[in-house]
Amino acid sequence: MTQKFKKFVPTAAIIGVFAFGTVQADAVTYDNFAAFDAANTIAYTEDFQTLADATAIIAGPRNFAGTGLTVFSSSQELFSAATGHSTNTSVAIGSDDPYTDFLGLSLGGIFNAAGLNIYQNYEAGSQTNTDQPFDISLYLANVLVTTIATSVAPNGGSYFGFDGFGIFDEIRVFSTSGIDGLFEVVDNVSVGNHVVPIPAALPLLGTGLALMGIVGWRRKRKIAA
Repeated sequence: MTQKFKKFVPTAAIIGVFAFGTVQADAVTYDNFAAFDAANTIAYTEDFQTLADATAIIAGPRNFAGTGLTVFSSSQELFSAATGHSTNTSVAIGSDDPYTDFLGLSLGGIFNAAGLNIYQNYEAGSQTNTDQPFDISLYLANVLVTTIATSVAPNGGSYFGFDGFGIFDEIRVFSTSGIDGLFEVVDNVSVGNHVVPIPAALPLLGTGLALMGIVGWRRKRKIAA
C-alpha cells in the first residue's frame, strides 16, 4: 500500500460519512402508508387521478408525466379500474392479461424504497375469499435485484411498503396464486429513499479515525527510526 493510498483510505471514510451522513438500513416491510412515510423520504406518489374514473382497456406502456412513472405489462395491455371496481378507493391501474402477465412499474429514477396499494381483481373485479400471494420483483437496468413475497387481502386490498432491499428502477407485481383470472391492480405508488442518520454511521467514522491514528503513529515511528 502506497503512502498516498494510506492517507486516502481513512480520509475517504470520514468524507463519506460527513458528505452523505447515511448508511443503508436492513430490509424492512410496512403494512401502512403512515409507517412507510415516517421512515422514508418520498420522491413522489402517483395516484393515477389523471385517468378517467371508468373501467376500460388502455394501451400500454402508459406514462404519467407528473412523476415520470411508466406502467406496462408483458402483453402491453392495461386497464383502468374505476373507483370500487376492485374494492379500490379511487381510480387505479392494472394488468389485463390474467395470471400469465405481470404489472410493471418503470420508476423514472433509482430508489431504495417504495410502497403501493395492491388489490385483487378476480374476474371483472370480484374478490376471492382469502388472502392471495403476490410477488414484488425489483429490477435495476433490467437485471433482477430481488423478489419479495407478500399477500393481498380481499375486499380492500393491502398496502405493501419496503426499503433496504437494494436499489432499483423498476418494480414488477405478479400474482402467484395460480388462480386463472386473478389480475394485478395497484394504486398510490410511492417511491423514495431510506437512509439512516449519522449516529448509525458512527462505526464507519470510528474506523476512519482509527486508521488515521495508526497511519500517523507509523509515520512518526518511521521518522524517529
